[in-house]
Amino acid sequence: MHMHMSLLWTIVLGIVGSVVGGLVTHIFSRPKEGAQFHPAGLIVSFLGALLVLWLWHHFKLHIPTG
Repeated sequence: MHMHMSLLWTIVLGIVGSVVGGLVTHIFSRPKEGAQFHPAGLIVSFLGALLVLWLWHHFKLHIPTG
């Protein structure tokens, strides 16, 4: 996504979206016993990161400077 923010803030927002997506997956579908992660969690984490970046761009939010 082309956004007018620094690489650092793009990474931060992507990580936030990834964590949110992973938590949503974990709430609705727990991983198998002994598994470290849920395979669907990787996909939903990616989609969550894209969703957060898109929402940030769609609502024209700005990074506070200060």
